[in-house]
Amino acid sequence: MTTPPPLSSISLAIPEQLQALPHVLDLINTFLMPKTIDAAVYNDLHRVVGAYGEFRLWTVGAMDGAAARGRLDLLRWLRTNRTEGCSTEAFTGAAANDHLNTLMWLCFFYPYLFDLERDLTTAARHGQARIVDFLKGDVLIAGEVEPAMEAAAANGYVDVVEILLTEPFVQNLTRPLLAAVRNGQIAVVQFLCDKSLQRLYWMDSDQAFNVALEEGYTNIAAVMIRKCHLNSVKLALESAASRGYTDIVMMILDRYMLDEYEFAPALEKAALNGDCDMIELVLENCALPIDTPAEREHIFSTTVEACLGAAVKANRVDVVQLIVKKLGPDDYELANAVKESIENEQEEMAKFLLGLLPQVVPSFFSRLPMPDGYIQNTINNAFYFA
Repeated sequence: MTTPPPLSSISLAIPEQLQALPHVLDLINTFLMPKTIDAAVYNDLHRVVGAYGEFRLWTVGAMDGAAARGRLDLLRWLRTNRTEGCSTEAFTGAAANDHLNTLMWLCFFYPYLFDLERDLTTAARHGQARIVDFLKGDVLIAGEVEPAMEAAAANGYVDVVEILLTEPFVQNLTRPLLAAVRNGQIAVVQFLCDKSLQRLYWMDSDQAFNVALEEGYTNIAAVMIRKCHLNSVKLALESAASRGYTDIVMMILDRYMLDEYEFAPALEKAALNGDCDMIELVLENCALPIDTPAEREHIFSTTVEACLGAAVKANRVDVVQLIVKKLGPDDYELANAVKESIENEQEEMAKFLLGLLPQVVPSFFSRLPMPDGYIQNTINNAFYFA
């Protein structure tokens, strides 16, 4: 026979009208016929191999598929009866699926296809601790084990990370730490942090903390904050406030004594986002009231204006009261808030703000007593001419 038999499923699937057209059947048969016999070989489809084996290509895919399935018996048969051999896929397939005996056999007969870093990383990525433990004995430099640690950390395999940490070449844990953080693997993060205390490993805790905030993993950020430098924490407060992470903001304010210039950026970010709840949270938990207006620099004045503007826009009288108590706005900042409340037609807010002016500049109002109904008349005139 010079041509393979047609697929029996074709005659069963197509309408009877088309079965009278032989060339149509041939075209469909040619289109559906696999190019290689490999899948039939490693899936033990003996009748298919018997019927089509001499008409289809035999490639390295047969041995690769057998290795991925741990079919050591089939690998031996193929090596004895065929000449196609295997590819690197056989090694990665065996490593990924925990077929240790198969991998050892491949390393013995096809050593030129073995790649330690590739196969170790593949096993680590799939959490195959037995394979990792077997392969790590051949590690000679840190560069061979670091990608594997990164892969294991990213997928949450603490046991594999622990096996790889026994290598004396491993000193820097930054890459696996960042991989774990980016993928939300808090168990790995906690494990690496604990290990760094037991041995002189180095890790960039500040970068990991910032990545956790960027990715929204506040539970991991809560773990990393304990290992961060103070400067990173100050920057993180601004980032957490801008993203609305109240738990992280509370943790920072509870653990660290920050002055006004250190939490001012967080206030400004919250104000720009219109997040009055965050403004309130920061102000309620900051240690002391801000210095008097005369002692403040211009850069902090912009923060006060932003906070007042956000509170006025949201019509949050309670937040305005807190801002006045904690930040002590001057008459210029208060006047701008009054102007904004009038433009927004917020009569009650404008009345409240005007009532604060005698507290802000008492010396001026003590020399110029206000007649009864002065504030209400001012409000009425402002809304009349607005």
